[in-house]
Parts: sequence; C-alpha cells; structure tokens
Amino acid sequence: MKISFDTKKLTELLKDYYILTKMRPTVFDDNFVEIAQYPETLCDFCAEIKSHPETCALCKQSDVSAFNICRKTGKSYTYTCHAGLTETVAPIKCDGVIIGYMMFGQVTDAQNKEAGWAAVYEKVKHYNVDMINLCDAYYRLRSTTPEHIKSAAHILQACAGYIWYSDCLIESGDDIAFRIEQYITRNIANKLTSDILCNELCISRAMLYQVSRQNFGMGIARYIKEKRIKLAGQLLLATDYKISAIAEMTGIGDYNYFTKLFKSEMGLTPKEYRKNNREKKA
Repeated sequence: MKISFDTKKLTELLKDYYILTKMRPTVFDDNFVEIAQYPETLCDFCAEIKSHPETCALCKQSDVSAFNICRKTGKSYTYTCHAGLTETVAPIKCDGVIIGYMMFGQVTDAQNKEAGWAAVYEKVKHYNVDMINLCDAYYRLRSTTPEHIKSAAHILQACAGYIWYSDCLIESGDDIAFRIEQYITRNIANKLTSDILCNELCISRAMLYQVSRQNFGMGIARYIKEKRIKLAGQLLLATDYKISAIAEMTGIGDYNYFTKLFKSEMGLTPKEYRKNNREKKA
C-alpha cells in the first residue's frame, strides 16, 4: 500500500497539539525518518545536545530504541531519554500495520529544578558539550507533572489514530481500489453498503464513489451487484448447490429477488442458466 503524509495538514494537527499541551510533537515514518514537527526549532537544551555529532547520535539511538519498543508492543511508550528528559512515542497504524510514529518530548517532570538538573547532570556529565550552556538551557525547560505527561500521552495516541482517519494521509487510488475489491470479495455473502465500506475501509463517501468510477468504470452499487451475479453464475455451473443456497452465498437472501435480479442481468432465470449451459457442455 503506497501511503504518504500530507505534511501541510499534518503540521496543522501538530500545531493544535502543541497549543493544547505545550509539548513539541514530531511525526516519523516507518523508517524512523522525521517528516513533520511543530515548532520547527528544538528547545535550547536539545539543540545544545544535538549540536555535537557524538551526542546527536545518542539522541538517534534513543529514538530508535523507543520506536522499536513501540513497534513490538503496538502501544504508546513513555520513557526517559539518554539526556534525562521525558518523551512519549505512539504508533500510527493503518489496518493494524504501523506506518509511522508520533512523538512528544523536550520536557521534564522535575518539580524541583535543582534536583532535576542534578539527575540530568549525572547522565550527561561525560558528554562533550558546554555544561554551562546546557545547565542554563535546562533551567529554561518547561516543567510539568507526571499527570500532565500521562494525559498528553493519551492525547498523543488519539492524534496518532486520527492521522489515519483524517485526510493527513495520501493513498493512491489504485491502492484504495484494491482494498475495496478485496473487502467486497471477502464479504460478498454479507450486507454491503457504501456506509459499511466507508466505515470499514476508513475512506470518505466521495472517495469511494470517485475510486469506483475511475477504477471499476461504474458506481459502487452496480459493481457489487455485478460481482454477486458473476459469482452466482460460477456457482450455478460449478456446483450442485440449491439455488436458494447460492442466493445466500452471494448476499441476496431473498430467493424471488435473486431470481428476478439474475434474469435481468443474464437474460435467464438461475434454473434456466444452469440447465442451458450444462446442456451445451454435454
């Protein structure tokens, strides 16, 4: 499935998240490549850490480690990074498959900045960074509470889910058509409506109609009807199932309606179709 992120719309969502929580969110793709963030600039503390190649590499390692844990569990994950700050990462999923990650960080839950800096210093004291600048930057960090971080993590997970259901993702029409066709085929015996397809496949009604006409050459209702009649024809010739059973198997439970619909499409009743075609093969 070919999916790309609409970075403009994605950034709008990240901005809303930041305004609400005051925590900087970032989105990564499934290869851990950063594709959107808000604000664009890092806080002074992280900027200082990442200004040096060695410690920047540690940031990358910390992120990747968190992504892998998130990928393994399929759930959001809150942790302390290598430099002592609190971060949370949540998976962005499509049909149960992780296609990216949403993260917030650059915050501390230390209510006492002196004690907080002492703990951070123990983690970073061997780093080749300017400790005076780093200390000043730490004291400028926004402090929050564990409860606030927990709530922000819940909202982050909700936003990660929203990314798939909203228009922040761009999927090619061919891929959507494939998913539509596969869903209809697997559920041909069940009730199939545009509302059901939209809900199950997480696409808009307008997209469903557009993709159906562009890829199937007809409206979605007509496409479903044709697939049902085609399957019915195959079953009539390849099996000895009762016609009422075939009606059920193709999602048209009403025997009389099935007979009427089949004749309008094929020119013969199901019974006549089976008899005539078998006589031709005899």
